[in-house]
Amino acid sequence: MAIVTGSAGGIGSAVVAALLAHDPSAKVAAVDLRPGHADPLIRESGETRILEVVCDVGDPRSVRRAAQQIEAWGLAVRSLVNCAGIQLAAPSVDFDPEDWQRVLDINLSGTFFWCQEAGRRMIASGGGAIVNFSSVAEFFGWPLRAPYTATKAAVSAITRTLATEWAHLGVRVNAVAPGFIDTALARSAIEEGRLSKPEADALHAQQRFADTSEVAAAVCFLLSPEAGFITGETLKVDGGLSAKKLDWPPP
Repeated sequence: MAIVTGSAGGIGSAVVAALLAHDPSAKVAAVDLRPGHADPLIRESGETRILEVVCDVGDPRSVRRAAQQIEAWGLAVRSLVNCAGIQLAAPSVDFDPEDWQRVLDINLSGTFFWCQEAGRRMIASGGGAIVNFSSVAEFFGWPLRAPYTATKAAVSAITRTLATEWAHLGVRVNAVAPGFIDTALARSAIEEGRLSKPEADALHAQQRFADTSEVAAAVCFLLSPEAGFITGETLKVDGGLSAKKLDWPPP
């Protein structure tokens, strides 16, 4: 069984769909904050394959209760994907302390709490694989997003630490670092004028955003036996954004 946090989001739902498509016998615990969030997934794949779990990932008590609910489903946890995350923007000198803490709670603490709960169960049942979500934002300075970039860099640090700590126990831990992704949130930002699509496209060597399915495919690979000798890595899925340093090709 797999656990996917942030499953109601564009990336999370794509990861759930990919996991179910790759293995007809797979079952997924879809974890998100809002009741009813898994209804579209259940309509698509059936209630026998999806377990809706309501959880505030930034609250360790909520995470513990959610993990116990999943355990009661009676299946060994073999995979965890930590997709839950938020991004808030503000000048660093003005960033509200409560907003700062909320970003840390969800992006960083929520990732760690779920790694703890799933990790305990994987270790007890003979192993498994975890994929966390970092971002290419960890590799450069991104003005107005101090807590987001800090948490994403920390997620990769935790990933490396858990990978080395749990390797001998049969648990692999990796992360993905996407670039810009074609989600409803990104499309809304473009429509409202908060993001320029041509300028954002030009940041990528491939001159486009990623489709959520492309990110989900990378996640599925890292969870699969084919990635059995890969642990402690952060895989960039960014269309060459982090590699591109020049405006090339020229106009």
